[in-house]
Amino acid sequence: MDPLTRSDDSWPHLFAVEHGPIESPAPPLSTAGEQLERSRPVELLLDHDELTRLLSRRAVLDRARALVERLRREPHRRACWAMVDVDHFRAIVECHGQAAADRLLVATAALLLRRLGHLEAPSHLGRLDGDEFAVLLEDRTPRQAWRLLNHVRKELAALEHHLPGLAPLHATLSVGIAVLGAGMEVERWHERAERALCVAKVAGRNRVELIV
Repeated sequence: MDPLTRSDDSWPHLFAVEHGPIESPAPPLSTAGEQLERSRPVELLLDHDELTRLLSRRAVLDRARALVERLRREPHRRACWAMVDVDHFRAIVECHGQAAADRLLVATAALLLRRLGHLEAPSHLGRLDGDEFAVLLEDRTPRQAWRLLNHVRKELAALEHHLPGLAPLHATLSVGIAVLGAGMEVERWHERAERALCVAKVAGRNRVELIV
């Protein structure tokens, strides 16, 4: 836990007395275990998006920082950051309503998890904000990352989403991928993935663009 975010109760209590500091007794194991169990649901909420159950923005950034640190220790390792955006999402909300748009986000998250969540090399899938998803792929070449995301893009474009009281809905994805380079900070890596996503949108959407 970050020291700046600790509550006072989480630190050992030290009392200054005439003969020096004396550490207060540790809580019984049963009490400590109960406190740990109570804290887990809170941590789960902070680390996962409530709608899609993917990683939250905070959790994605934490994992991205860990990958950056790993590359510093092991320069031979690889990582790619993909930004995934539902095309024309605002228009979908305006035409079909927020409930239908939310169901589309859940379906997109499920597809990402199904196709990328069980790879041999680790992957981290999250929702950053609105209709923006993030995919962190470990130990994949840029070409491998592009192929994986392009398969997801094609599959979503072929799906027909049936929503109560509405005509079948079709949706597409724009994807931007950035490779983690030597000495690159998290902010720069994320910025490059966002730039690649912008290139995909400007080029007509429903495509995958890669920045090496």
